[in-house]
Amino acid sequence: VVTLTAPDSAGGNFFSRWLINGAPYSTNRVAILIMASDTTMTAVYVPPVHLTVDSQNPNSGVPIDVTPSDVNTNGNGSTTFVRDYRAGSTVTLTAPYLAGGNIFSRWLHDGVPYSTNRTTSVAIPADTTMTAVYVPPIVLTVDSRNPDSGVPVTLTPADLATNANGNTTFTRLYAPGTTVTLTAPLNAGGNV
Repeated sequence: VVTLTAPDSAGGNFFSRWLINGAPYSTNRVAILIMASDTTMTAVYVPPVHLTVDSQNPNSGVPIDVTPSDVNTNGNGSTTFVRDYRAGSTVTLTAPYLAGGNIFSRWLHDGVPYSTNRTTSVAIPADTTMTAVYVPPIVLTVDSRNPDSGVPVTLTPADLATNANGNTTFTRLYAPGTTVTLTAPLNAGGNV
């Protein structure tokens, strides 16, 4: 009975499997075999896979949190950057809510919509690109007629810049899909 133990990594590559006489044998680093005839055991190693982290609108400079760190102990970075992982690793990415004046919209996985959560986890079986997509905020203009200005309007929730109530005419910036409640006074400028 012979026990073979392959190192986890060699030459910058990672253990994948054992072959016995050229045929698949085991994915465990420790292989146990009973010698009955001449046998060739081959430890197969594979290179790390690349995770490219990108962004759109803005196309660069967006800080992304990455967990866990890669095989080179690199973690967080600013787009566009690459991290190397063992094939099959699961990586968690967190994008900021705002970047370059725009609002987080979704993650793309190799160009395909993946998640609308700013924090998402992704398995990396092969080279993968994750892209944080940002969209411009929507402008809400609050106006009045008769009187044409100076009417105090209560507004909830506050906008992206934490501005809420105002006197007409004013604007607020919101993420697409936000529900806003506006309350006008019963009387303004002597009118109802």
